[in-house]
Amino acid sequence: MTFKFDQSKEDIINYYLFISWYDPDKKNLRIGTYIYLPLFLLLYILVFYNDIPFFNINTFILLGIGVLLSPLTVQLFKWIRMYKVKRHLIQGKNMNLIGTQELTFNNDGILKTSEFAKSEVKYNSLEKIREDSLYIYIYVGVESAFLLPKRVFFNEEEQNQVLDLIKKKTGLKLI
Repeated sequence: MTFKFDQSKEDIINYYLFISWYDPDKKNLRIGTYIYLPLFLLLYILVFYNDIPFFNINTFILLGIGVLLSPLTVQLFKWIRMYKVKRHLIQGKNMNLIGTQELTFNNDGILKTSEFAKSEVKYNSLEKIREDSLYIYIYVGVESAFLLPKRVFFNEEEQNQVLDLIKKKTGLKLI
């Protein structure tokens, strides 16, 4: 099976956001980010204001501010990640990331071809398979993956055939 598609900057940004934030393996990072700021403020109070009684109104006000700012911390993390990816795409020679891509699934492995690069990966070397509403991520390393947009499939049956082939050849489960 061969799938040919145009990979855009938006696809690359979505890919990096997924592997750094939305991947189910990053659950601890997400939880930590939401509780980091309130805990930091609490520790700040304990360390620098140890002569003030801990249970006073200022403690609860600062803790409340920390809880309210937690979602902003998450947005800041995502914004910084997107900024870094956009800068990376602009500065470097990334011609093999953007443009026409071709993924071929054969009996031995997966062949990825673009105008400027070609790589082949055996099924037994794949790390994991993940998906979201727009993409299938076929991890070839801890933080690198082949990106297969779901828009390339004619129907859900074709998508399931690809996923079944990968699962059969690797023994991996889709999460």
